[in-house]
Amino acid sequence: MTRRLVLPARARVYGAIRNAVVIAATLAAFAASSARAQNDSSTTTVTARVTNASRQAVEGAVVYLRRGAEIYAVDTSDRNGEVAFINVPDETYTLSAQYLSPGHKGLAVVAVSHYTPPSVQAEPSATGVLPSAGAMHVSAQVDQGSDVSSPASPAEADLQLPQPRPLLGLPAATTRVYYVSARRPNASDPTDLSDDFDARSPMNAGYCDVENASPKRFSCQVLPSVDDAIASVKAAAAAATSQQVILYTHGFNNNHADAVRGAAELASATGRAVIAYDWASAKFIGSYTVDEDRIAGSLTVHGHLFAEKVLTTVGWPSVCFMGHSLGARATLQFLMLAADPLLNPTSLKIPAAAFFAGDEYQETFLGAIPVITAESSLVMNFESDHDLALLASNALHSGNRRIGFASPAVFAVPGVLTVDASRAGTDIYGHGYFTNPKIGADVNALLDHADPATLGLQHNTDPEYWIF
Repeated sequence: MTRRLVLPARARVYGAIRNAVVIAATLAAFAASSARAQNDSSTTTVTARVTNASRQAVEGAVVYLRRGAEIYAVDTSDRNGEVAFINVPDETYTLSAQYLSPGHKGLAVVAVSHYTPPSVQAEPSATGVLPSAGAMHVSAQVDQGSDVSSPASPAEADLQLPQPRPLLGLPAATTRVYYVSARRPNASDPTDLSDDFDARSPMNAGYCDVENASPKRFSCQVLPSVDDAIASVKAAAAAATSQQVILYTHGFNNNHADAVRGAAELASATGRAVIAYDWASAKFIGSYTVDEDRIAGSLTVHGHLFAEKVLTTVGWPSVCFMGHSLGARATLQFLMLAADPLLNPTSLKIPAAAFFAGDEYQETFLGAIPVITAESSLVMNFESDHDLALLASNALHSGNRRIGFASPAVFAVPGVLTVDASRAGTDIYGHGYFTNPKIGADVNALLDHADPATLGLQHNTDPEYWIF
């Protein structure tokens, strides 16, 4: 018995996104050899095969082997659409294959089958046929939650859904952002990134779909490499109106979820493709000096090479750098890198750079001004005199003032569009105002070359800056 449902599909990215359309995906799963271990526990090899509606193998689908709520193992399908989970305990599993479509932003379904060991299959199936020993118990989940079962030996089920549904159950109103991360992943779920800094391994990469409305849940999928993430965000930018990529760097006390949500705020506000540089903050309010070491270490080991790849792959005229809090230090270094004549011999310029609540020493910033204002067509600095995080940073750095702290006076620099955002609604620390919707709208307008005077900002002339 076969149950057919319509399934949108998304091709895996290998250097560039394939021009896939909405197609159906098939998860064909069957149990292969069962063996008896020395400890008398039974093991088996469970193999899944993913194909599309045309019966063609789907390469790069993410296949999960779940034991109850636990993800026991995860792998991606090979060029034949197959993946094998070898020598796993002979227990009941749920196999799910996820395959998304570029034509359906944020939409996907999970094709589901179940493996039940022969010892458990003691009763007739829904079709009234008792499965033979070693057979795969296959079922298809439909939207209403009903379950249609059919025994097989081996088994194959065509799974197609009549309507695309959101990625992993999220509503359709989502924003997609890309990331690279220096965090150590969870071995059982590579999308679950810890707060541990991993300087000795290649950076992780992927994308996340984030709810536009609170509580801003999100769901992520791993990409094979940093190069794949950069190629993906370049393709996303090419499909957008601005055709620009924002390289966003998060700040102090941010975990992976914070980095992803911050990137999504920028993407939603500006309509631009965003890739987040997640340098692995320790996510602890008392770990400021730890985070200073981590961002410096990540920039040394990973960050500069990553920014160079973004510039050379996407192209200088399409890359904007933005950083929040400690991320301002990375943004400043990326600007200096972009201006390096060895990397940029023809003096190409990027369209814009923005610093939000920047935790960078003012003197360092002033020394870099001639380079960064020549390299970027627009440099924006948003600051506040209500920023408790930067007030603490000033104290920790023996009074060396931060570029995002507007007390005792606004830090206004010629050639930089300075915005005093002290009145912007924000978090209890006065530090996260870049997520304020009006700030985001103003940033978008400024990126589109709007005159600040048309945005309702008050103009201060001596020194020159704008008041939110």
